Amino acid sequence: MNKQLLIIVFAHLLIINSAYAQVSGGADENQPVVLPEAGNIGLGFDAVPFLEYLGNIFNGSTNNSVSADFPRASQQVLGKYFLTNDMALRTRLRLGQSRVTSRNRVMLDNQQIPDPDVEVTDEWVNSFSNVQVGSGLEFRRGEGKVVGVFGGEASFMYQNSTTEYDYGNPITESNQSPSSTFGMVNNGRFERIVERKTNKQLGAGLDGFIGVEYFFAPKISIGAEFMLGFSFNKVYRQQSTFEYWDTVSGTVQTRKSISEGGNSMTLSTGNYGGSINLMFHF
Repeated sequence: MNKQLLIIVFAHLLIINSAYAQVSGGADENQPVVLPEAGNIGLGFDAVPFLEYLGNIFNGSTNNSVSADFPRASQQVLGKYFLTNDMALRTRLRLGQSRVTSRNRVMLDNQQIPDPDVEVTDEWVNSFSNVQVGSGLEFRRGEGKVVGVFGGEASFMYQNSTTEYDYGNPITESNQSPSSTFGMVNNGRFERIVERKTNKQLGAGLDGFIGVEYFFAPKISIGAEFMLGFSFNKVYRQQSTFEYWDTVSGTVQTRKSISEGGNSMTLSTGNYGGSINLMFHF
């Protein structure tokens, strides 16, 4: 985030805050409640895409688009339930699921008269899953528009990816090296990949966090958090399956290639993916 965007953000906050102060001026009993209270629910998300959109309005809307997508892999939704005015249960959640298909045309093999316009389809399909969840307890300190937050969380992460391949020209006794547009491997014979399982990971962590929120309107805040946390991540073995023609059995056979995984442990500081968080309480 550049200096121009920061200036624009703070200018808008000052304008909103000034307008709110003028509207709510008067006796204290007529002023709306600014901070969340016991029994309130909070809902928040990464504010950076919205702030970038706001900033780009001032440069002719360059690179602007209205979308509800979460383009950054680290973005998560943050929810809170306030047990008291100064303590809340909180949870973070990201669910990612994708399915990508790619198709290529290739000439049909074994034609009596080869015709390049007679084609079949090679296809691969990738399925990817990503789950990130964290839960913890938050404590709050402050009575004005600036509130400090701190606490702890336990987190969990799981992801997995599988790619399956299907070919228009099959492997046969008379065509042991069929025309294919991807997946071909020579291992002393013609082989081609039919399935690949990668990126299967399982992780857990324990984090302590500290941050600050600024309430620029009643029960609406913008803030940032940083954490010091320990995480453990296990990467499972990767497996690829190949098919080939076996001259001994006279059939199509498969073999598997396995790459071992590993483990990692980390103790580090950082943030939760969004440098600025926008929270709504109700």
